[in-house]
Amino acid sequence: MSRVKNQDIHISYEVIGNGQPLVLLHGFAGHSNDWKKNGYVGELRNDYQLILIDERGHGLSDKPTDPSAYEMQKRASDIVAVLDDLGLEMSYVWGYSMGGEVCFGLAQFNADRVESLIIGGMAPFPPNHPEVYNEQIAYLEKGISTAADAWGYGSPESREDFLRNDAKALIASTIAARDWTGCEHILETLEVPCFVYVGEADSFMFDATKRGADRIPCAQFVAIPNLDHGQTYSECQKVLPYVKDFLRQQR
Repeated sequence: MSRVKNQDIHISYEVIGNGQPLVLLHGFAGHSNDWKKNGYVGELRNDYQLILIDERGHGLSDKPTDPSAYEMQKRASDIVAVLDDLGLEMSYVWGYSMGGEVCFGLAQFNADRVESLIIGGMAPFPPNHPEVYNEQIAYLEKGISTAADAWGYGSPESREDFLRNDAKALIASTIAARDWTGCEHILETLEVPCFVYVGEADSFMFDATKRGADRIPCAQFVAIPNLDHGQTYSECQKVLPYVKDFLRQQR
């Protein structure tokens, strides 16, 4: 893993493959290796220069515990810092869930560094259900093991992986996500090509994700049949055909 310092935060990232640059941004409490485990890297590395980033508060990147450290402009600037470190002017960017939120941050603050955006399971609006975030915080305040039990990390491998997280950093990240004001004011003027997708069975994010995509003139939208929020990230073979087709259009 390489590291770049963005102001006072060190961000870890890894580059795999050759071709057009494609940044991959993971979801909450995950890390960049999730893209490998879920099969995306193996499918894409021959055609793209994949830039796998541990977002701040996650993986091998620094884990600040102040919610202000997770303000959207700062999170988006981490991606720009990685692009600068690699000498890249622009890149495709693909984010799922929390990573999709950062994609919207890039659209708001750094659209000139993005060739196209792929956003999965995320909407550009303030959270409709802040109580869900408060419940998440409450579990994390009881400790990372309690959160692992509550969220169903049952297998030894997935549990061990989750327990590497810092509960205080995840709390700070959750507070910032709960209080995010969204970026819906930029949607109608957004000129970056966008592909937005969500699982049809994602009861938490489906409506808001579709509503957000409908507001972006240049966006393509796909609902992935029969998948919930987690499955739409883990079952890459059901997602990749749509994304590959979109990326071929961009090339």
